[in-house]
Amino acid sequence: MLMPPDLRPADFVRFPRRSLLLLALAGVAGTAFAATAPQSYRTNAPQLQGKLTIVGARAMARVVERWVAIFRREHPDVDVIVAPAGSGVVAEALADGVADVAPLPRVLNQSERGLTMASSRDPRGVVVGFASARGQSSARPLVIYLNKATGGQPNGIATEFARVALSPEGQRQFAAGALTGVERKHALSALGGLVGGMPATAQ
Repeated sequence: MLMPPDLRPADFVRFPRRSLLLLALAGVAGTAFAATAPQSYRTNAPQLQGKLTIVGARAMARVVERWVAIFRREHPDVDVIVAPAGSGVVAEALADGVADVAPLPRVLNQSERGLTMASSRDPRGVVVGFASARGQSSARPLVIYLNKATGGQPNGIATEFARVALSPEGQRQFAAGALTGVERKHALSALGGLVGGMPATAQ
């Protein structure tokens, strides 16, 4: 639904439910993805080093694969770990601090928000697209949640991944649910506010 039909399924790292809680300490090598487009997703992107753990809903696996490919092209020194999971496990990974980034095809529900807030994580999200064209009943928001790191803000690596999703190249990975230019501008502004400690557009 999110990707053109000629794209193959992602070759993601898969982990059992309980193993997700150990990812932060496991030191698993990130899965590498081939770059498919030559241009940078944004000018003057900072060169980053470190590790990025993405625990996302399986429904978004294909589009996340392409975002990771774009991200790794610009930041080859970042080890990227990708673990597709059920939505409930994604919320647990956010609450336990395992996930730096969590792409979901919907907003967190009340129970999931309670779980993350009880852990004092309180991750914030930014809408990066829609599950289908606007006006359809299935046009649910697609949200990237960013976990808080030391200092109460998302780390720079997680923020850059969200910027990839909001870049023109990142938005082209959607079949019909890409943001409009105005929506992209608002989402990028919200992302900047999030890094500054303010709420983002979707929570």
